[in-house]
Amino acid sequence: MQQLKYQMLAEGWPDFEFHATTNKQATRDRVVNAIRTVGPGGLHAHTIWCDKHLAAPKIQSSIEFMTILGKAMGRWIARSQASNQYEHVVMMFDTVLAGKAKDEFIGRVKRELKATGTRFTIHAKPVTSDLNGQIADYFSWARFRSVEQNDERTETLLRERVPWTDFNIFWNGHRRYW
Repeated sequence: MQQLKYQMLAEGWPDFEFHATTNKQATRDRVVNAIRTVGPGGLHAHTIWCDKHLAAPKIQSSIEFMTILGKAMGRWIARSQASNQYEHVVMMFDTVLAGKAKDEFIGRVKRELKATGTRFTIHAKPVTSDLNGQIADYFSWARFRSVEQNDERTETLLRERVPWTDFNIFWNGHRRYW
């Protein structure tokens, strides 16, 4: 990814950062191809997602909703830890939350991860500040496009080369709140 970034800069491309929602389609195509060359074996993806319409009103606030996502991540890490024996997990979160909400969210996620016995570090940084975060952004964007707009092109390309699991938090939900 780093090589692609500087190659594109040398070629005069306007996209300095890889962020799927803001990149031009030609940039997205090159980034997806670069991601596909990393896997299999060097890259695995796991997407946790949901249909927010199925979220009960009491959990629709940003902090409550993000905490559910964080807890789901903690449980997934615990299951992964059991099979892969990672020495240390580094979690990168985008800066969706700020101030006290961010601190409360990270505190809740830390409690969940401590219960797993996994050594971990959590960072909340703009996704554009880390190439791994930018790769994760592309997987999230591909899943979003597939679910929300029935555009499976990018998701299909990534799944062909990268082991990718996903979990719908409200998979058994039936009541739509909005």
